[in-house]
Amino acid sequence: MSQNLLLFIPRMKRYLVLLLASACYLPADDGTFGDYPIVSHFKRISWESIDELMHLDQVIVHTAKHQNYRQNEALALEFKRRKPEARVLLQYYWNAFPRTRPKQAVYAQHGDRYYDEDYYPYPDFNGYFLATYPRTFHENIASNEETFTLTFDAIPPLWKKYMQQAAAQKRVRKPYLEALVYALDDAGHPDYTQSEFLQVLKIEMHTKRVTFRRLPQVGQQGWHAYAAGKSQLGFQTKFAKYANLWVLNGSKFGPRDPKTGMNGAEYVAKHLADYYRKCISGLDGFSFDVPTFAPHEGTDINADGIVDHGYIDGINAHGLGMRDIFEYLKFGSDFDAGLGENLLIVQDGGWMGDQRFPGLINGAENEDFPGIQQWDELSENINMHLWWCDNAQPPNISFNAMRFPTDAYHNPEYTNKLEYFMHNNYARLGMAVACMGNGVCVYEASRAWIPKSNNAWDRTLHIADAEIVGDTAKPYVLAKNQYPWDEYNAGSLQHYRWLGQPLEDRVYHSNHLGDELLSYAHFTKLSPEIADTTVKTIDFQVNPELSALSYDVVFTELPHNAWKTSSLTKGYARAAMVTLKTPEVLGDVKKGEEFTIQYIGKGHPYYDRFGEKYRNIPLPIGFRLVVNGQPGKQQWGLLIRNGDTTRLTLTAPASGSMQLEILSGAEQGHVALTHLSLRKGCAEVMHRRFENGLVLLNTSKHDNILFDIHSIDPSHTYRRIEGLVDPDWNDGSQIGNEILLPAREALFLVKNEP
Repeated sequence: MSQNLLLFIPRMKRYLVLLLASACYLPADDGTFGDYPIVSHFKRISWESIDELMHLDQVIVHTAKHQNYRQNEALALEFKRRKPEARVLLQYYWNAFPRTRPKQAVYAQHGDRYYDEDYYPYPDFNGYFLATYPRTFHENIASNEETFTLTFDAIPPLWKKYMQQAAAQKRVRKPYLEALVYALDDAGHPDYTQSEFLQVLKIEMHTKRVTFRRLPQVGQQGWHAYAAGKSQLGFQTKFAKYANLWVLNGSKFGPRDPKTGMNGAEYVAKHLADYYRKCISGLDGFSFDVPTFAPHEGTDINADGIVDHGYIDGINAHGLGMRDIFEYLKFGSDFDAGLGENLLIVQDGGWMGDQRFPGLINGAENEDFPGIQQWDELSENINMHLWWCDNAQPPNISFNAMRFPTDAYHNPEYTNKLEYFMHNNYARLGMAVACMGNGVCVYEASRAWIPKSNNAWDRTLHIADAEIVGDTAKPYVLAKNQYPWDEYNAGSLQHYRWLGQPLEDRVYHSNHLGDELLSYAHFTKLSPEIADTTVKTIDFQVNPELSALSYDVVFTELPHNAWKTSSLTKGYARAAMVTLKTPEVLGDVKKGEEFTIQYIGKGHPYYDRFGEKYRNIPLPIGFRLVVNGQPGKQQWGLLIRNGDTTRLTLTAPASGSMQLEILSGAEQGHVALTHLSLRKGCAEVMHRRFENGLVLLNTSKHDNILFDIHSIDPSHTYRRIEGLVDPDWNDGSQIGNEILLPAREALFLVKNEP
């Protein structure tokens, strides 16, 4: 039997995943996986292209923000009909919900782009949505006034920021800004039965005056009168280029519709279930785009008329509401039976502000891996992807979405910023990271903007299948056809899933790391810095036998300026941070040097104070280096109750004397860290053996790493892929006992027959 046949005998049923904007290769029902690499394509599906997709492992379809998403629902269902063994998930754009209905598009100026009422929820009860920094005003509003101007005691800077963003949009379909106005009851609480959405026309910061226009009465519960001093008004909680977006209040502390009895989580879960049954029944689940766990600045989560930023008794009540939505969608509530435990749910999960419900969610998307302008967060992104691979609810569908280059980033200002485009080595990095877990790697296979002046891309395109776009002086070409990487299909062998099954878990390398830099004395001398007096640390303990420390972070309220201090975590109140600083641990470091922080971490956030079902939400923990007082980039990980080993790469921001900082307190809870270690060198150096190959990974920014192939696998020899896309790298040559892998590189090797 030929070597190629040995490599590519099918081992199990293949599944193809079609997502409208996000996708991944799915495991079989028993939780095991198909052969590696588990890959997916990224293209827009059409009636003409369905037949072309039948042979693929998976297809990812980007349609959520387009007017034809109804057509793509039909395409997804047709694809499922033709290939019933496929797993098909619908992308649902969650960032926030539009309030403008199709009948009101005269103000929106962009037709029905977002506004299908089956797809998006349009409740009659406005209390389901959060407004930022609600303020009372000095003038009365008559029920027949369409346009009016109000004066406020203060205009929050966030309002001005949103208005500036709205005014700066150059596109024809630019959105306007919206506000929500509502009456207050005798206790000073919002009365959402007397409320409506308004268009913001103008903000005058110096006079503290804002001009509004009412939306048409059609689609709202009429126009109301509002009394000065007895009403409040707040802006939309999210701003986007193409829509007026409002964040849902899913918290158990949020208001309930007096007509239905439902709170926001119960309402939207029922809406999604009804939408599924009516429009996409037969698909396998949802991929939700950007629903955040992090709370929102300036909001009133419990509707008591007082800004609380989404926290109740120091607990992130907004994040817990997000968990309730997905629980109700799967398992039902008092108002709907749910869609069942077999419903697949995947969400964004690449940073600390994203969802983190591993016992409920089937996986996480690490979008734009390793991230636009986020090369310095590569370590955190890798850690998050592998964490989800290890911890998501089976079947695990976590994936890296490497969308470089893509239509979304064709702005001419990027011409000389090639870091915005993915070079060959970053594509290999993303694929290799996915192979180190049970992850999926999604790559761009649609029409993409590519810098023609970048020689690295000359090898990734069939130039004959491309055309010059626009001004020929501009360094862009537009790819017509897909360009599968050598690592996906073994180059000249032209077979997907060529690696076969893994023979081991990922193996981290440590021979390149320097001596230990931490000692027990460093932990006994940790110096806590508390951002605000509402935060307290108690029970600070150090165990000399394990070089371990444990402590609690407790805060009960947030100061008014919680969102104005320096940023440590995206989306969290910065004033609720506790920073633990060691003394200087190394006196002579150089700027850019890399260090591995390794630890076993356990975390117990106090979310279970609001219910046992919130017990297993992990707690974030961050680390960074400070050199001569200059802080470096923080890298974050997650702490679970039973603990696991985490490795992160920290980079020295300057030259001089170095300290280690531990960052926590964005969420209340108990932290326990053991076996802390700090050594010079990159953390994410690893390999993994497969039935038919070997994958090597070196994510260091500067250091070449020597891999001892004979020690990794003394029974076999390996060769490079004979590449078609990048033949300079994949030249088909045989590999000896050792190989030096350059910085920020990955190498996929083919196993030779004995």
